[in-house]
Amino acid sequence: MRRIYELMILVKPVEEGRYKEINDWVLERIKEFGGELVEPVDEWGKRKLAYPVEKFKEGYYTVFLFALPPENLEEFKHLLKINEDILRFMLLRKEKLEKKYKDKLVPSAETTEESAE
Repeated sequence: MRRIYELMILVKPVEEGRYKEINDWVLERIKEFGGELVEPVDEWGKRKLAYPVEKFKEGYYTVFLFALPPENLEEFKHLLKINEDILRFMLLRKEKLEKKYKDKLVPSAETTEESAE
């Protein structure tokens, strides 16, 4: 049974194309670990930071809302930590949304077949 998580990432101020690549990388990792988006990705874009983070005064924010098996969470978080383009991230379990997206919590037949191979 999967759970609903909200992930906010803060990406270094890189070129626009590189920012899209980093978001795609995060999406690929979510799918790789048996997850799927439950809402479209919310790209906030480039924002000025309240205080410098690793000497950067601005960065790109993105929010992902997705379902993921809890047993894959620690490895997913580890990959976020070692990605040099991600300055900070915040990952929260959204228990209140699990009733709303209950159809996304049970893996689809396709996902189950792929993991069996």
